[in-house]
Amino acid sequence: MSLFKASFFEKLVQFFKVHLHIDIHDNFHDLVTVNQIHYHYNKHDPLIQQTEPQEIVLNLEKILSSLSPVEKDEFKKLIQEAVTQDGIPLLEEKSKKRIEDIQLKESESDIKLLLDFFRGKIPDEDFVALRAAIYIKKRFDEGAPHTEIYSLKGELIEQFGSRGLKINNLVSSGYFETMIMPIYKEMAKSPDFTEEGFLKKYNLIINEEAFAVFVSGWMMADELAPIIHKKIRKNLKYGIRFITIHGIGRENVENVRDVLLDIEVNYHVLRKSIVEKNYIITAKYWFDKDSI
Repeated sequence: MSLFKASFFEKLVQFFKVHLHIDIHDNFHDLVTVNQIHYHYNKHDPLIQQTEPQEIVLNLEKILSSLSPVEKDEFKKLIQEAVTQDGIPLLEEKSKKRIEDIQLKESESDIKLLLDFFRGKIPDEDFVALRAAIYIKKRFDEGAPHTEIYSLKGELIEQFGSRGLKINNLVSSGYFETMIMPIYKEMAKSPDFTEEGFLKKYNLIINEEAFAVFVSGWMMADELAPIIHKKIRKNLKYGIRFITIHGIGRENVENVRDVLLDIEVNYHVLRKSIVEKNYIITAKYWFDKDSI
């Protein structure tokens, strides 16, 4: 059974016929068999190909250069609807190997449980970003080269912007399992539970990145300190009397250590937890109500 709804292909055929004056039915096999969409940028290749019964390839560079600004928006919306309706992470697929790798990883029990839980509970675009972020985390955990992780994050940001990066940060630190899932389960016990109520809390967690600070780019301690102090003050105003700081990389870990001393001097710290391993540091501080 196709992963894509027939309506998507009907719209795609109509779009090519109206805007590009191409009847893709003339050259394609049965589109109902398609369950993979690749895309790439190569001015020498056709606009669209069906390389196998299960696969079509879109040449985005050539397609977009042939459209007006209004038509470009319509085409992007068409593709985005296919992605959000069918839950396929729209990352640039350079080969079938990555699709197969994504599918293999998503078949693992812990990932399957996580995806099954959040499917339908969070916005469609966030769910697609979640899938992509999970794949990035798995590749990171497997020791993938820095260049690959950087490229994957770049694709995620290009597709989902700063919200995608925030979701990626929260996935990399386990917040979907340790914070968002428990919050949903606890809220769902109430007879007054509504999906809208959960989404309000969920969006706050995403927007505020779970009230944490993520330090992954190179940053000096004197640049990092104001960011952390601002986050602490903002958290306390929300009634969140804790801060979590995640740092990756030798220089970042050293700079985080320097800022931690500053936190202990400037706030009423009730308790703290600092875990450091392989140039990754996670520090959490809890404050009393008089810290603000």
